Amino acid sequence: MSSIWGGLQAHSKLSGADHEILIALTDTAGGRQRFQDLAKTVDWERILDQLDTMSP
Repeated sequence: MSSIWGGLQAHSKLSGADHEILIALTDTAGGRQRFQDLAKTVDWERILDQLDTMSP
């Protein structure tokens, strides 16, 4: 499994935490979630850090 993640990271240039957040969002209808709901799915401190780095 780690080789799959490594391949995804190399190809997409996204971190594992980026992928974790994006997967959580794609698992919801419309690809949107309230922050509190996303925080229940993914470690909330990582969310804050990742959203900060992902925002333009």
